[in-house]
Amino acid sequence: MDDGSGWLAEALKARACFKAQDDDGALRHLDQAAALGANDSEVTLLRGLALLRQGRLAEGWPCFEARRTRWNSPIARSGLREWSGEPLEGRSLVVWGEQGLGDEIQFARFLPKLRTLGVRWITAGVLPQNIRLFQALGADLVLPRTERQDVPVADYWVCLASLPYRLGVRAPSDVPSAAYLSPRWIGGDDRIGIVWRGNPGNPNDKARSLPSPEPLLALPGAVELEPAGDMLDSLEAIRRLRAVVTVDTSWAHLAGAIGAPCMVLLPHELTDWRWGLSDDRSYWYESLRLFRQSSPGDWAEVVTRAGAEAAGR
Repeated sequence: MDDGSGWLAEALKARACFKAQDDDGALRHLDQAAALGANDSEVTLLRGLALLRQGRLAEGWPCFEARRTRWNSPIARSGLREWSGEPLEGRSLVVWGEQGLGDEIQFARFLPKLRTLGVRWITAGVLPQNIRLFQALGADLVLPRTERQDVPVADYWVCLASLPYRLGVRAPSDVPSAAYLSPRWIGGDDRIGIVWRGNPGNPNDKARSLPSPEPLLALPGAVELEPAGDMLDSLEAIRRLRAVVTVDTSWAHLAGAIGAPCMVLLPHELTDWRWGLSDDRSYWYESLRLFRQSSPGDWAEVVTRAGAEAAGR
């Protein structure tokens, strides 16, 4: 019987492959880990991330649920029933946000779908900066999600990032990619908003952020975007811009959600699952264009291409 070292070694090989953008290799090692008796939420989650990055949503979403073993949310301790596909006609539902600002914005697109299922009352628990955005999407009550937040009584609850799984999103073509936040992008001037860094607390921030803003500030019409107020205020900051050029941060999700032209600069390694591995377009947002590093740390060529695209619009 394997003492755990065998499957753990395979899991470590799988993680190395995943970091190097070799999802097929990662999945092969994960299969070996499973054959050696791996029964670990991190292994399951890694499988989900590799499958999702390949666009294999039907297979990836169930494994992606393993992410929930890593957080201790008040909604999970509330005693409410978790929604797993039961009829929602006339029911009340708590939708609980998770992860970061951009993740909440990305999955917010699925709230209107809940209305078509007849949900009577939607309560959303999200980060404070996203409260007004979720109010604009029609949630009946929006609360700041905190570890001490009292959860209101409801018929069911569901994780925000579990909605595509629960709603039957099985392929990229099932994802609604049109702008879904208001007010929408209108353009009108020649400024290009630039974002050169993300949250330094993100474990992948060193790879995804530029070392300095100078390359982006050199673009014609460049203005640096900085958080000011909440995300609705940030929405207004980009609404009239010609375009946005950003690293992988919440600004990319916000721009895509209002239909603003946006060039997303992506690192060579550990590209986030939602951007895939090779396409220059995103099935999550019609207005996004993806620009990928050809080698680790080499931002110059990526900035040049993205800047030309932004200036040409």
